[in-house]
Amino acid sequence: MIRSGYSALVKEAMTIMRDEHLWKRAGREFPKNAIWMAVVFGSLGAILVAATDLPLVGTMAFAGVSVAVMASILMVGVLWSGAREELPLGGGHDSPGFSPSGGGDWLGGSWYDGG
Repeated sequence: MIRSGYSALVKEAMTIMRDEHLWKRAGREFPKNAIWMAVVFGSLGAILVAATDLPLVGTMAFAGVSVAVMASILMVGVLWSGAREELPLGGGHDSPGFSPSGGGDWLGGSWYDGG
């Protein structure tokens, strides 16, 4: 019984390893997550160094390791959840508000008259 579960897990891992789209997305997600994590942890580290007697080098090392670990965990969570990729600025439109064409008319009528 355990062997069959292990086998299924290995098969799924091998399928993921061959999926190029997943690797490309991971390559986009990790730097994006690492940048905003570095901003957050760097700001906190700078505040701690300025307000206390913590050594700068030690704080930077801790912040760097924390950023790498947290960005990795976040990347795995995003990929594992199957969340959709974010659209680039100016691309795609699937939410209420202004129409994609900029004219204000939706299929059922104007945007201001409720449909």
